[in-house]
Amino acid sequence: MRVMKKTIMKKRVLIFAVAVALFVAAPASATLSWDPGDPGSTYQVWEFTDYVTPTGGTGNITSWLAFPEIDGNPYSGILQANIDVTAGSRVGGGFLGEQITVLLKIPNRPEPQPYKEIWVEAGFTGELVNPGVTTFGGETVSEPIFEAPNIIGWQISPNPDREDIYFTILSNVQTGPQIYLDWVRVDTICIPEPVTICLLGLGYLLLRRKRTM
Repeated sequence: MRVMKKTIMKKRVLIFAVAVALFVAAPASATLSWDPGDPGSTYQVWEFTDYVTPTGGTGNITSWLAFPEIDGNPYSGILQANIDVTAGSRVGGGFLGEQITVLLKIPNRPEPQPYKEIWVEAGFTGELVNPGVTTFGGETVSEPIFEAPNIIGWQISPNPDREDIYFTILSNVQTGPQIYLDWVRVDTICIPEPVTICLLGLGYLLLRRKRTM
């Protein structure tokens, strides 16, 4: 009877480990797999209602510096948005023009973690083009793991202590020559790699096997 119970328990542990492996290897979706404020995460929202300062520009481009109205980033470093507006200006709580280029500077957890996710969401009219991420320590940035008209996500391995996120908004047939940027939200988290989690699960199985032999 005891042998049967041990066999059933081993099967349950194995099923759990396989389920964990399938979960962490599943394709990403637009829904965050963590809650803002979880350990290793950051959360920042620019609504462009406060803390917006013109910084000059060249030709018909006007440049602005903006700090997030909602700052859920616990790490030290530069946290700001640089906005370049072509043939336009700041209007109400956003920016109106023929082209808008955004550069976001996001500080991260300084302790190295093997894996990081970045999710960027924006409210705008027009077409988002040329989104990307720049890091400064040789980190590898994946191709986008998720893309939608107003949401994009990336993975970075290992996590940097800071990254720059950039994208451009252009006009299209629907919007005509004028486009509008209303808000930007960025969520990030530094977490272990799925492979690391799977190895921990396998180590647990081997340890249990050794103890029951």
